[in-house]
Amino acid sequence: MASSLRIGGLASGMDIDSMVKELMKAERMRLDSLTRKRQILQWQREDYRTINNILRSFRDTVFNMKLQGTFLTRRADSNNESVVKVTAGGSAVDGIYEVKVTQMARGAYLTGGQIGSEENPIDPTRSIASQLELSGEKKLVISGPDGTKKTFTINTDTASINDLVNRINTGLDDNGKTWGVRASYDAVNRRFFLMTKDTGVNQTIEIEDGELAEALKLTGDGVVYSPGQDAKYKLNGVDLTAPSNKVLINGLTLELKGESDIPITVTVSRDTDSIFNVIKGFVEKYNETIDAINKEYYEERYKDYQPLTDAMREELSDKQEEQWEEKARSGMLRFDSMLGSTLNKFRNTMISSIDGIISTEGYNNLSKIGINTASYQERGKLVIDETKLKEAIQKDPDGVMSFFTKSGDTYNEKGLAGRLYDDVTGAINSFITKAGSSDSLVDDSQVGKQIRNIDKSIDTMNEHLQKMEDRYWRQFTAMEKAINQLNQQSAWLAMMFGGM
Repeated sequence: MASSLRIGGLASGMDIDSMVKELMKAERMRLDSLTRKRQILQWQREDYRTINNILRSFRDTVFNMKLQGTFLTRRADSNNESVVKVTAGGSAVDGIYEVKVTQMARGAYLTGGQIGSEENPIDPTRSIASQLELSGEKKLVISGPDGTKKTFTINTDTASINDLVNRINTGLDDNGKTWGVRASYDAVNRRFFLMTKDTGVNQTIEIEDGELAEALKLTGDGVVYSPGQDAKYKLNGVDLTAPSNKVLINGLTLELKGESDIPITVTVSRDTDSIFNVIKGFVEKYNETIDAINKEYYEERYKDYQPLTDAMREELSDKQEEQWEEKARSGMLRFDSMLGSTLNKFRNTMISSIDGIISTEGYNNLSKIGINTASYQERGKLVIDETKLKEAIQKDPDGVMSFFTKSGDTYNEKGLAGRLYDDVTGAINSFITKAGSSDSLVDDSQVGKQIRNIDKSIDTMNEHLQKMEDRYWRQFTAMEKAINQLNQQSAWLAMMFGGM
């Protein structure tokens, strides 16, 4: 605790405050050293965690490369997409298919009779009672597909046709189920239109008789009703039906667009372009990751630029402070052994050969499919011969897949993606042990422990400095008191001798 009484040179005429600050400056050097060391550790921890986040992102890419599904994508081409559009899933079988659409699926439709007249058309924004022979509350009961029913009670004196349409198109049915009927009103044709949201033979619409239904011409003469119907099509000569115009069959998704008298040809094959793009994306992500690690590993370290103390900051402008910290912050992980080990591990994995690959072309390393290590100056990056890679995929797509996805119990038995996934996971775990994780609330890492130990030392040092500063002030205060007493005695003696 600071001394409550400090006398700053009133008797001696000395600048006690400045003298104490100068005395403490030397003592604070040890504290500044601890503070700088703590700041460097914090910067290192941030850089480790930044690299760790980059590795986590890269690991997601590597994980996808372990999956056979990544390499089993198919493409499907239709010779007439205005009739049938097709996409192929991973389970689709390569081959040529014939599809003939004889009937499109559709929902149920109910078109009401005309209301009002050309001379006195119905205004859908005005109240129903003001235009039709109705008044007060009326009910409209609509039965939709699967037995769903919805009852609309409206006050015709205040509600408009637009209000009724909005009511029909929102909410649930009377039993709380999803409502499957949609409505619209055409003011030009002066008709109500009701339709089911979905398609298929089970889609139905029924209107119960009632005053409101009759007034809106939704029952009686003039109403046109079309029931729902299933799609009918032939796949390789086999008659099939579906309640929707989007059909999933044998790994294919068929989007039926229209009817045709002649079969549509659909061709399914391995999507080599997709495989090429996946591998290219993987290489780009690898190079991006290597580049980030290399940047930290080789970043220049300016040892003459140490973290700024509070006293140093007071002497610098904002621009000078920013420039200084940029230098001081640089090179925190220069030639770091963990980064170096990670880089070497990755490079060795990428140039290794994989035994036991099932490949007609002998694709057991990256160079054989057109991927090589770039020049020395690129520090481990990869470069793709796109022509050679595309040829490799065309010749032996299964061999390329096996090279990346081969599974095994041991590291050496695994394919390239499996090995690299283990490498990245090992590096991530090492960095977490060293510097913790940014998404963890508790930092029990090596660097975290070092920072906490320094924090304790800083607290101890601050207490020590405070006691030392108090001691200096007590000593100077005692001196000032003594000088003041001497001055008082001298004044008294002078007064006494002067009066004699």
